[in-house]
Amino acid sequence: MDDVPMEIVQPASFPVTTLPGSPPSRQVLLKDLPQRVKKRAPECVVFCETLLGLLKAVHDAVLAHDDQWRVVFCDLVKRFLKMLGHKPLLKRLADGEVIAYTFREFNARVGDIFVGVGLNVERNLWAAEWERGCDYQATKLRELVSAAAPRMLIGEMRDVDQVTTAMLGMYSRLEGGTCGNLDALKRETLERLLRKLGLETWVITSETVTAVQQHPTSILSIFRWFIPERDAPPFKMDLEEDIVKNVIAGNPYERPEEASDEEWGVISRLIAVNIEDRPDTQEAIALIRCLVPAAEKTPAAA
Repeated sequence: MDDVPMEIVQPASFPVTTLPGSPPSRQVLLKDLPQRVKKRAPECVVFCETLLGLLKAVHDAVLAHDDQWRVVFCDLVKRFLKMLGHKPLLKRLADGEVIAYTFREFNARVGDIFVGVGLNVERNLWAAEWERGCDYQATKLRELVSAAAPRMLIGEMRDVDQVTTAMLGMYSRLEGGTCGNLDALKRETLERLLRKLGLETWVITSETVTAVQQHPTSILSIFRWFIPERDAPPFKMDLEEDIVKNVIAGNPYERPEEASDEEWGVISRLIAVNIEDRPDTQEAIALIRCLVPAAEKTPAAA
């Protein structure tokens, strides 16, 4: 009797309906999410590993339960994935505390799922891991920000308003009367940026913050020297949802007509569809420096 090839049985999953294409849940937990963590948010590795561990631990119980908790699970996965979207380093520093507390909220939400499907959850354990994540976030952000020149921190932002908002957000946090792990780094970074921009005498007050909120385009026009014009979003689309769908589907960016071979060679590596093909931070900085005309290559501000 001929040997009959054994059919490989795939582990049970349920469709994550909140993501384009409704990928299977195990694929999302074991492949899609882990791939994005280290490349997109290296300072959030501990936060992400804790949350991912909780999602994996509750997965099978959710699979065996009714749709109520699958809906909650899928919504949380979507929010988790959105947190791993590309954010400039300066914005990640400015929003550091918000990001940390969002992960704590995610952990608590998974705790609710544990209870809902009849499992016990050690909230004290993930709370301790969250504290460890805050310490790691502060250490890693200091490493990344200290290695980045002020020109890079500013130029990576999308527009003038974002830079202004980030700087004033850091100022508001420092003047808010609460202490945090990122305070010293934010203060040092603000001083570096102000020196680079020649704004050492610029005094930030509550009136400054109000002025930016009312007339954002009139503040710090000097940023325009550091930020390249971006006339159109990726894929020539206006909707963030469409962009996310293309990224998840693995569609490459279109080459802009004005980009030279050298420029596109660097850019295409930075935005490679396969995350593993993208350079790390140090290599990315080196690649970008190669595009800067020799006359503009000056030592980075301290």
